[in-house]
Amino acid sequence: MLRLQFGSRKHIDDGGPILFVKAMTDSLLIERIRPEHAGRFFDAVQSAAPQIASWIGSHNAPPTMEDVRSFIREWDEAWESGERYGFFAREESADACVGFGLLNSIHPRYRIANLGYWIRPESAGRGFATELARQVARFAFDELDLVRVELVIEPTNTASRRVAEKLGARQEGLLRNRLTINGEVRDALMYGLVPEDLKVVSGGPGAGYKSVEKRTLC
Repeated sequence: MLRLQFGSRKHIDDGGPILFVKAMTDSLLIERIRPEHAGRFFDAVQSAAPQIASWIGSHNAPPTMEDVRSFIREWDEAWESGERYGFFAREESADACVGFGLLNSIHPRYRIANLGYWIRPESAGRGFATELARQVARFAFDELDLVRVELVIEPTNTASRRVAEKLGARQEGLLRNRLTINGEVRDALMYGLVPEDLKVVSGGPGAGYKSVEKRTLC
């Protein structure tokens, strides 16, 4: 069973600080992305840039170290304001960044958000994307008190669709002209995830937390 202890629950309109967390699963260490992650994040982006640009847009693959620092600074400031949340992920046994998770398009009134993720190619096929997405979703439900997260995925992005399905998200329909990526308008599938849908694969990656470290941002 998962032992998730991100901290005391905060409603997204409370105005107080969200706890900074380091959540260590059996396979990944997941934490709020911060300026000190710039070097490792840049390395991961360079590796994954073609995939990132193709599926979620080139603006999510900053090409230079200066651009990466600006990208992280924007996400750091957005976390403070509650506008969006970015998560840096690395293997427990290594120092390198394996991917990035995010919550954005947060609607406080309806308590919903968009969930996204990417994993560098060298780390693909090891369950990391599913584990990262699962913990970002749990953060949304347990820490932000959201009632639904949405995953908007191109029909041809079979790897990302598999991740959504492993989470327990339900495909709810085809949205015409839903995405504009690098100036190209594309259709997308809508996957919806609510708290009772969230699945944990017994014995798989992230089946339980080994430790959690947290501190309050003041």
